Amino acid sequence: MANIGIIGAGISGLSVAARLTGLGHHCTVFEKSRGLGGRLARRKLPWGQLDIGAPFLTPTLEETHDRLAHFCRAGILSRGRLQRARLVSGTLYEAPAIKAYWANHSNNEICHALAETVKVIRQRRIAAIAASANGIIHLSDDQGGSCGDFDAVILSAPAPQTLALLPETSTLRGQDFPEMQPGWTVTLQFEEALGLFNHQQVIDFTADEPLVRGVDLATLRQGEPLHCYQFQLSAPFSQLCRNGNEAQTVEAVMAALARHSALPPLANATVQPWNLCRLEKPGPALNILDSAHNLVLCGDWTAGDSGIDAALTSAERAVDAVTRLLERQRELPPPLYSP
Repeated sequence: MANIGIIGAGISGLSVAARLTGLGHHCTVFEKSRGLGGRLARRKLPWGQLDIGAPFLTPTLEETHDRLAHFCRAGILSRGRLQRARLVSGTLYEAPAIKAYWANHSNNEICHALAETVKVIRQRRIAAIAASANGIIHLSDDQGGSCGDFDAVILSAPAPQTLALLPETSTLRGQDFPEMQPGWTVTLQFEEALGLFNHQQVIDFTADEPLVRGVDLATLRQGEPLHCYQFQLSAPFSQLCRNGNEAQTVEAVMAALARHSALPPLANATVQPWNLCRLEKPGPALNILDSAHNLVLCGDWTAGDSGIDAALTSAERAVDAVTRLLERQRELPPPLYSP
């Protein structure tokens, strides 16, 4: 069986690693951060532990529902409807409930479950990919250290980071890589419940607002700090926040909320700068396989969108591509050696 390196321990990278491991291959996942999960990561703060990425999952594909059902049976996810309202010109209007999955304790449990059978090396940033004449790929980290040799490598990172890693001669460079927009989130904990939410779990804001969506985290899962709300910022507002500091971002979000509701005293706040979050123009990557360098692309952006459907679809596409690649390698004649 093959030795496969995977760059990135988000849900796409871990899903493809788990699938290939189940097929008998040896997979090693390299993650530049301390934790797993990418945009499903969890952060430990002085005032509590928080899911700093997507608070819930909203699949539309039947295949995704089938895969998430496994995590429901394992007690990791729950499935149901979230009460939602739309805020229009300062008035809340009832909106259709959201059919969603959410973690009973932490979204990160999904990633840890996927990683149970996979070797994951954390805090190791891959900086160079070098292919040899015999098809073996060598990975090096940003300190110049060797990370090993592999029969194939899967890049499961955002588009700009993937492009920066690809060898100059890779055929994968011959396509347009999508621009990615920021989508920051701000989590606020108040001393009392935020009256704006009332009995709603989710509030969607109109297009002219700097905020896109707010979620009452404490109503989703056990163990979340009380009166804790996550707010997703629009791409233009996120871009503006990149020029300021965390305190200025929190102040701007508080000012946006204060236009619609009286605010109780703020107890705690944290900002998560997701700078590579959404595709500017949705559309799948035309080519994810470079058979000359034994490289495969993965990640939701390669499936043309952001979200759980695209993430898991990209993992299945990557598994198929690696399988084709390895079958082709087995068909090739052995290299000739000069005496």
